[in-house]
Amino acid sequence: MRVRFLHRLPDSLSDGTVDIAGLKPAASDSVLVRIQSEAPNLYYNSTTPTESVSRHLTRMTIMALRNNENTANTNAAFESEDETAATAAPAATTAAATAAPATTAVATQTTRAVSTAKAVVTQNVLSDKKDAFYVEFDSMPRLAAEQGSFTLKDSSEADLGAEIKMELMSYQESWVASPNDKKADVELVKYSDDGVTSKDGVDLQQHVADLKEQGYDKAKIAHRCIIVGELLSAGPAGADLVGNLIQVDLPETGRRSFNAYTLQASWAVGKGRKTAAEAAVLTLKAVKEKSRNNEVYTKIVIS
Repeated sequence: MRVRFLHRLPDSLSDGTVDIAGLKPAASDSVLVRIQSEAPNLYYNSTTPTESVSRHLTRMTIMALRNNENTANTNAAFESEDETAATAAPAATTAAATAAPATTAVATQTTRAVSTAKAVVTQNVLSDKKDAFYVEFDSMPRLAAEQGSFTLKDSSEADLGAEIKMELMSYQESWVASPNDKKADVELVKYSDDGVTSKDGVDLQQHVADLKEQGYDKAKIAHRCIIVGELLSAGPAGADLVGNLIQVDLPETGRRSFNAYTLQASWAVGKGRKTAAEAAVLTLKAVKEKSRNNEVYTKIVIS
């Protein structure tokens, strides 16, 4: 480092020297210290008695250099958060310059993570299963969740237990307009594949309005989903069904659980944590819950 006294401070310094303005300063003279580097210019002013100028300048120079280094490091840290940091000027210190490759690596990883997240949002690893083949409400042995267990909806009403596992082969959207009353006639229930018109040609919105006029205040249109696949495991009563195709009519809560699982599975496949084939294997659990009206019902949770 070179220290010299000048009558005035040069407009531009490029050799990294420390210059002191003020030739043989008097006791009341102001001493100006300037540190020139790639970081922002720093200026220090201090009024110092002539006899202690040397000692005071030494202390000021050390403080200036430390602040200069800290400023350079701070600037490097802020620049690393910008995706354009790769084109920024080199860091002022060796430490900041050494950290540049790591900053670039972090930026690259962040970009890849964002790209992966966007890809998952737009992709569905189970999309090839949607409408793979069409089923009616009773095309396959039909399972429903009741009283915390899966029940085979045929004459046997066999209890398959609270958990089953299946390999998904197909799924399709379904809508049901009903009185939402267990005591109502089954003929009042209308099924639809598009959520607009029932399979027998009735407008669903109008049908619900008619049901409410008849006194069914809870009448509504429910958005459901039918999943079809090979039964892989079930309780003892379902042993004969293992290896066969079944269908499960998911109510609204079950459909939402299926959609949530699809997103999680897509993320896992995108991250390489499971394969698409593994994502197609579903575990269904029948779980008892209470509604806001304190009524007990069974929902299907998929994982």
